[in-house]
Amino acid sequence: MSWVKLDDGFSDHRKMLEVAERCGKSFKGAAACWLWACGLAYANRQAARDGFVPEIKVASLYPVKGSSELAGLLVDVGLWERVEGGYMIHDYHDYQPAKSLELKARRSVAGAAGGRASGASRRAKSEANAKQLASDDAKQNLKQSEAPTRPDPTRPTAKTSPADAGAVAASAPLALEAAAPPTARDKSPPLPFSPLAASEAVASTAGGKYTHCKPDKGPAIAIGRLIRDFPTLDAFRALGRHLAAGGDAWPAEKGPGWLASGKGREAMTRANAGAAPKPPPVPAAPKPLGVLSDGTVIDVSKPRDTSHALSREEREALKVQVLGVEGAADFNRRIGGSLT
Repeated sequence: MSWVKLDDGFSDHRKMLEVAERCGKSFKGAAACWLWACGLAYANRQAARDGFVPEIKVASLYPVKGSSELAGLLVDVGLWERVEGGYMIHDYHDYQPAKSLELKARRSVAGAAGGRASGASRRAKSEANAKQLASDDAKQNLKQSEAPTRPDPTRPTAKTSPADAGAVAASAPLALEAAAPPTARDKSPPLPFSPLAASEAVASTAGGKYTHCKPDKGPAIAIGRLIRDFPTLDAFRALGRHLAAGGDAWPAEKGPGWLASGKGREAMTRANAGAAPKPPPVPAAPKPLGVLSDGTVIDVSKPRDTSHALSREEREALKVQVLGVEGAADFNRRIGGSLT
């Protein structure tokens, strides 16, 4: 719904008074003024908002006989202006806002209201967060202040009579000795150094035979137990020197996972017990083999089996056939000469 602006003193305007003077005591003066007001309302509810009143609409604005004559009277006194196709309300835009300006004003009012609502919402959330933090702090302080303390057995409590105070003091050492052992909730003493530092100490003296990296959670816990048994970094450096000297050569790849395993613990024990490094296994040298003409494989490092007697030429031909010329020559060099 839109509104039309109408000054509360329009009835005393000179143009309105001039209409009344021209019509005298006739009803036409009042009808002309009412037609002017209806024209304002019509122009204001149109999309254009330009103050134009079509001539064909005059009769329907105020359906009385002689509406065209009333419109002419408004033109004569200057309230309306004659234009092509109808009438233009005089100074319409000076008193009635254009549609674009009204829309802009509405948006401005709506934006201001939205900004106030958004600000109020943010302030409410901030205050709620502050209250929650204050409540959490108060609960934490109350919980700490209510923490139970261990009573002193040498001091009588409110329910202990003075006569019993001596008995309580006499039994105090026994009561202290019978104190309950630490529960599972008691924290263990902190490690003297971290599992990461232990792994780094091994790598610093291992001569490249230990790959240092940050241990995962599981290996870190196992290395922590190892630290409690060997609580110095020198013990882990001794393990590195043990590896560099060739001790515990299997497996070839070592790192925090190996250190956390049972093999790592065994190597740690040997390294810090002064045990000699365990040398790596030496693979056995391959035995020289020979192949006879019938396909029999023989060990030529053993005494020759004379049951397979072949001539020298047959044996040389057999080597060339099986190994080729170069292979047979290489074979002869390795065994110190041809088979005779």
